Amino acid sequence: ITIIYFIFVPETLEFKVLHLYRKEITVVEKNENIENRPKLAKPWLPLIYLCDLTILPYILVATMSFTAAFGCQTLHSSYLARTPYDYNEMMIGFLYIPIGIALFTGSFIGGKLADRAASCKYFNNVAERRMIPGLILSLLLVPTGLILYGWSLEYGYNILIIICGQCLFGLGQANRPGILSYFTIKHQQQAASIISANNFVQILFAAIGIAISIPASHRLGIGPFITILALVNIVTIVVAGVLIYKKIKSSPEQ
Repeated sequence: ITIIYFIFVPETLEFKVLHLYRKEITVVEKNENIENRPKLAKPWLPLIYLCDLTILPYILVATMSFTAAFGCQTLHSSYLARTPYDYNEMMIGFLYIPIGIALFTGSFIGGKLADRAASCKYFNNVAERRMIPGLILSLLLVPTGLILYGWSLEYGYNILIIICGQCLFGLGQANRPGILSYFTIKHQQQAASIISANNFVQILFAAIGIAISIPASHRLGIGPFITILALVNIVTIVVAGVLIYKKIKSSPEQ
C-alpha cells in the first residue's frame, strides 16, 4: 500500500482537494494567487538517484546494516523464547534495551567522527572524507557483532555473549551520520530527495529482511544465515571504501 501511495498519489493532492471543496461551496478568496499554486511533482523522481554511482554504494552500506539490525531483532524474541533460554515476554523486552542504547551511541559517535573527518585538512576537498570513520567502525563492528550474535544463538551460549554481539553491531551503525551528511554536503539542492530515496530503500529492504529472517534461519540455521548478512555488509562497506580511496587518490591535492 505504501509503495502504491508513493507512486500514484501526487504531492499536490491536498491542494486539489481543497480547490474542489472551495468550488463546491462557492467560496472565493480574493487574495488567492493561482500563479503560485504548487506544481505537480512526480513522487517517484527521488528514485532516479539510485542510478547515481556517487550515491548508490553509500545507500547500500546504510541499507544493509539497517536490514541486518532489523532482521536480528526479528529473530531475537523467537529464539530467546525457546530452550535453553525460555525467557518470558517481559525479560525479552528488557533485553532489547542494550541494542537500543548501542544504536543511539553508535549514531552519536558516528556523527562526532564524521564532523572530525570533515575538518581534516588532508582531505579538505573530498566530500566523501566524512564517511571514512563510520565505514571503518562498521567494517570492524557490524560483521563481528553479527557473527558473535548469530553463532551464540546457534549454540545456545550465555545471554551476555548475545548481548555483546548485539551491542557491537549496534555501535557499527556509526556509518549512518557520515553517509547522510555526505548527501547533504555533496548534493545540497537534492539532499532531501536523496535522503527520501535512501529511506525508501532502507525500509523496503528491512521489510524484506523481517519477512525472510525466520524462514531462512529455520532452513539454514541462524548462525549461517547471520553470517551471510555479515558477508553482505562486508562487501558493501569494502566497495564503498574502495570508491572513497579512489576519489581521494584522484584528488588534485593528493
